[in-house]
Amino acid sequence: MTLNQNLYFMSLVGALAGLASWAIGVWIPIVWPMAQENYWLAESINLVLIGLLIGAFCIAFADHWSDKGKTVMRPVVGALGGALAGILSSLTSNTIHLSLLQQNQFPWWLVTLGWLLNGAFAGATIGFIKYGFLMRRVLLSMLGGGFGAGLGGTVLHFGGEFLPYLAHAVGLVLTGGGISFGSTYAVRVLRGGALKLARMDDPHVAEVFSGKQQEWELLSNDYYLFGKALTAKVRQYIHIPDVYMANYHAYIYESNRVFYLKAHEENQDASGKPVFALNRKRRNSIIEIINAVALEDGDEILMGRTWFLFLLRGRSG
Repeated sequence: MTLNQNLYFMSLVGALAGLASWAIGVWIPIVWPMAQENYWLAESINLVLIGLLIGAFCIAFADHWSDKGKTVMRPVVGALGGALAGILSSLTSNTIHLSLLQQNQFPWWLVTLGWLLNGAFAGATIGFIKYGFLMRRVLLSMLGGGFGAGLGGTVLHFGGEFLPYLAHAVGLVLTGGGISFGSTYAVRVLRGGALKLARMDDPHVAEVFSGKQQEWELLSNDYYLFGKALTAKVRQYIHIPDVYMANYHAYIYESNRVFYLKAHEENQDASGKPVFALNRKRRNSIIEIINAVALEDGDEILMGRTWFLFLLRGRSG
């Protein structure tokens, strides 16, 4: 799946989570009637609810579209993390709310602030689950989530006076879509290059990726390990079901704005040489990989019986 496709689908997933939270939330005042002055409690429940659903939906669907399997516990962790984000944002906004009420003030931005904080906390939570402790990605996920949720909270506040139910639904949809879009777009901002599936001469790879425009984003100052192992306790491991590849086949990493290709120690033939080649199309030459080789835009890499196209940032192939 390409990044644009991933952005599109993940935004829909986030919007669906927002719509689901609205469908559940409208029943809260019916099932649990409360006085007008306690409306902040219903708002807090909404914040927790949307955080929970977005955390669960975003992680579950991201894992479903991933090329490697994930455990069922990740969506549960996402749900718990999203719920925690809702609790933190509601505590923060309600603390400000109570302090302003003592001064007989209630500015319009208070509702927006609660949603913005919820989006930022939820975006950071999703970023941690998806990317680990890579703080640049987590921060961008947090900023994107805060922007989307702040926009949704503004629509909720100003539209609620005229079309309360519709404004509430639209606000939650924008919040969910914004959080999910922001956490996914973090990859695009940091993208340095991409590796695109070009040709599949192995039937196992063709079966898995048939009909898909599959590409992997390569982020600056990061490294990636390719191989055929079904499970690998290695960060940024990319599983390619090519039976002719080694379990740990090759590294691609970035250093000083240059991407390098290097064989893994396990990837050797009987004579001790790496089992893959690099086709430098612009120079019409085949390069034997011994040590690390700097990649150029348009290079084709053969791993096992699968060809990959290397693209620098901003290029398409």
